[in-house]
Amino acid sequence: MIYSADYAKPLRTIGQALEALHVRDIDIESQGSDYLVRGKMETHLEQPAPQEDTHENKIRMVWGKLWGKKADGNGHSQLTSSFVPLELRYTPEDIERLEREGQTLRNNAGGMPNNHSVSQILRTVGGYVENRRARFVGVSWKGQSVTIQYEKSDGQKNVEEMTVSSLYDYCIHMYMQRAGRNDSIA
Repeated sequence: MIYSADYAKPLRTIGQALEALHVRDIDIESQGSDYLVRGKMETHLEQPAPQEDTHENKIRMVWGKLWGKKADGNGHSQLTSSFVPLELRYTPEDIERLEREGQTLRNNAGGMPNNHSVSQILRTVGGYVENRRARFVGVSWKGQSVTIQYEKSDGQKNVEEMTVSSLYDYCIHMYMQRAGRNDSIA
């Protein structure tokens, strides 16, 4: 059996949705025609800022700015980030709807896509599996490490560990192929 499914498009589409949700530590698993996504979604919690203009409160404000918290020292609130677990299931209908919405945004945006974005890295993972004429099983992306799982037509399961930068190089290679260029990178 030879696999010929399109994985780049649905994975890119899922990636666009995950970008909007600010998800990191992403695990995507193929389940039939659906994709199960797990990750951590960034949330911003508002905390009241210190009320008194004391030396201690000024130090807290400076340290807060260094760690990504915001306060102006005049009693305004601070935002702190935290991450909550997230689990989503994308059906083919969900992906088609998101693709239509994303296509409208892409047509209006113009310019080059950000090849380091979640959507482009996941698109590259899909293209990587397609080029191996394999079935996508899953992907796990934590920090700079991306683990791709796929099954070859002979039933052999493969797991490949890659870095985001090596996937970026592969992304450029895919772009050159789509653009019809014969330059080789990889």
